[in-house]
Amino acid sequence: MKKKITLSYVLSQFALLFLAVLVIYPLFFVLMTSVKSNFDVLTSPFAIHSFKPQNYIEAWKIGKIGKYFMNSVFITAVTLLVQMVVIVLASYSFGKLQPWGHNILLIMYMTGLFVTSEMITVPNFMTMKALGLTGSRLSLLFPYVTNGIVQSFLTFLDKISSALRAVDADPSSSPGDTHLLFTVWTAVNMVLSALLKAEFPFFPPFRYIKLPS
Repeated sequence: MKKKITLSYVLSQFALLFLAVLVIYPLFFVLMTSVKSNFDVLTSPFAIHSFKPQNYIEAWKIGKIGKYFMNSVFITAVTLLVQMVVIVLASYSFGKLQPWGHNILLIMYMTGLFVTSEMITVPNFMTMKALGLTGSRLSLLFPYVTNGIVQSFLTFLDKISSALRAVDADPSSSPGDTHLLFTVWTAVNMVLSALLKAEFPFFPPFRYIKLPS
């Protein structure tokens, strides 16, 4: 049966098209600007009068974009690795093993929700400066590793608790400790792409870092 086209359907399609243009055009504008000369960027920002693909070569060689990119890849990889290990093991310990005093430790964890990155920017800098780590990768690894770890820990703790409630409801289907931990690790992989988008810092934070030779 042929779908009837209504006014609301047409308006919704126009709205979606408008939102798509809002998202795509800035990306197109950046791409268009990247292959223009400096003169055209200033005089004709919305038109293409020159085509200079060698801008990418100059940015890679003169601007050292390659070093910045690999620096970002290293920071992101180490940050995600440390966060995943800490989050998974901590949530498994609190949700399954529940050692003595875990409720007190959980309250201490939850206090981290009240600490935002803006609140600790200056203290982090002062700490890194006192340790002599400014201008190094470690000065970024420590803040990046600890940033957002509390929220992720509580999220996966909830997943562990949900799995345990399902086991308690049907004890015959108990998956065992190893399988339960593997299940949580699988859940981690499902959200890894989202974490990667949130954590990947790209180039700007690393312009002022002394890159290792």
